[in-house]
Amino acid sequence: MKLHGSGFQKSSLLSQNLRKLAFEDKVALYAHLGTLVACFFPWASLNPLYGPAVFLNAFSGASWLIGSIVFCLSLFAVSIFVDELLEKKLLQFRLPRTTLLGAMSTQSLLLQLCAWSVLYSVGAGYAGVEFRFGLAACLLLQIVALVAAWLRERSSKKEVAKEFFQLPTHKKSGESSANPHQ
Repeated sequence: MKLHGSGFQKSSLLSQNLRKLAFEDKVALYAHLGTLVACFFPWASLNPLYGPAVFLNAFSGASWLIGSIVFCLSLFAVSIFVDELLEKKLLQFRLPRTTLLGAMSTQSLLLQLCAWSVLYSVGAGYAGVEFRFGLAACLLLQIVALVAAWLRERSSKKEVAKEFFQLPTHKKSGESSANPHQ
């Protein structure tokens, strides 16, 4: 059976390149994907004096703009990884990718702390405010993504330093490349 089209080839290329990604990059990718999902979970619940509780996610309430920016930052981070995984090279930046991902995670983390503050001040007008799983998950996932970007930056600097001090290996023209230790 012969498969036609490029869908199968793209998915095999995607899975092959996903296996080749460094552990830190996989963690950062999954953290940003988790943040995209967690934006749809409730971030806070406002309990009025009378009536049912009001649940707010990233796209509702007073912090809708902050939540939308957090979502867009994570979406952009995932698109950077997808561009790399599909080997399209459509996105080119002057900064290294790890620096860019670290900056986006830091910005997203600060914005989520601002959203927490905004939701807390809005909740002062209600009988009670409770922070929910969505905001906690977003905060935790962005901390994980920030640590992963930092670890990836450190490991890349370590590799550069190791390559700098590595002695060059020269092969003689008659030497076999199969087993150099014979």
